[in-house]
Amino acid sequence: MANQISTLAMGQKFKKTPAGEIPVDWEANKLSAVAQMYSGGTPLRTRSDYFDGNIPWVKSGELRTRLITRTEESLTEVGLKSSSAKWVPENTVLLAMYGATAGQIALLKIRATINQAILAILPNQEKLSSEYLYQALKAEVSRLISLTQGSGQPNLSQGLVGNLWISIPPVQEQKKIAEILSAVDSAIEKTSAVIEKSQTLKKGLMQTLLTNGTENWDVVRLQDVAEQSEQRFEPTITDTRPYIGLEHIGSGDGRVLTIGNSKSVASLKTVFRKGDILFGKLRPNLRKIAIAPSEGVCSTDIIVIRPTKAVYSEFLFYRLQSSDAFDFAIGTVAGTKMPRTSWILFKNFEFLCPPLNEQQKIVEILSAADEEIEKEDIALKKIQGLKKSLMQMLLRGRVRIGAFQNGGRVL
Repeated sequence: MANQISTLAMGQKFKKTPAGEIPVDWEANKLSAVAQMYSGGTPLRTRSDYFDGNIPWVKSGELRTRLITRTEESLTEVGLKSSSAKWVPENTVLLAMYGATAGQIALLKIRATINQAILAILPNQEKLSSEYLYQALKAEVSRLISLTQGSGQPNLSQGLVGNLWISIPPVQEQKKIAEILSAVDSAIEKTSAVIEKSQTLKKGLMQTLLTNGTENWDVVRLQDVAEQSEQRFEPTITDTRPYIGLEHIGSGDGRVLTIGNSKSVASLKTVFRKGDILFGKLRPNLRKIAIAPSEGVCSTDIIVIRPTKAVYSEFLFYRLQSSDAFDFAIGTVAGTKMPRTSWILFKNFEFLCPPLNEQQKIVEILSAADEEIEKEDIALKKIQGLKKSLMQMLLRGRVRIGAFQNGGRVL
């Protein structure tokens, strides 16, 4: 045992376990040894008398929220008895096992039933707090999912989950750890709600400001106020330039997320200038559009739109970010596996265009909304970073809490 113990600079002693290095006064165990696990079922959908009763029924798609306090659907007594759906007590950890939601985790805060795509995990409360288990599993989701790779969509199993080793502090310390991490989760949720509200407000502003024109607004087609830039950047050119591909543009938010390097992509590219509008023509339903922040080159799956003097670049960006512009582009796509629109068709998009002075006022209002969203998004990323750091320290005992400290750092 002596060769399994290490000591940090601040004096905390650790031991090596299958769950990793943990404090010597913590335990490590397989999840199956400290929790009961089972899944549920779904009644026949063709039987209307099986549904809309008074029995809450949770589906895997509902595990996107941290706390389950109500369900989208309910079962009748006869529906429950005719299926494999099972009752699950309050404070059970729920894990989505397969499909698009695989790896999603939630904490059930009501008594309810579950379907077959959910694994209910009921910890032995003498050894494991539900709230702590939720946080511990959140930290291990990526590792669990990685074990399922190679078969299309990930499929977890009760056996795979049960074999997961977790670190187990004393129960009272577990509760303190969960309390801290849950407080950060609440801050993340509140900030996310503020961002969502701001984004909804911006959409409403765009609808009002961009489509409710007056009699001095002109009806134009996109080709009347902009042109396509078709200057190519050959793969044989050796100089390095900023590169933007579809993967570098956010979906639906109008942002350039990151910028790549032209040398990293050995294919034909399109040259753009600062202020050009970059519109994703491949799968326009992804709503990828941005204003070029500098000169550079981009994927040929992006249409480079260069405004004329009849329109401000920022105004045209907001106008093309609207739902009707994307709906028009989606209606012009060709191809099934790789649906693309084209400038030849998209340039016929028709809209109301105000005089330049009104364009400027509209841009000022929408830019202010974007700045507020950006500020909130930065705050969200900071809180998410804090959560990640706290999980790494608290769930591994690198930082101990108050009375549970034993020679290490204290929170």
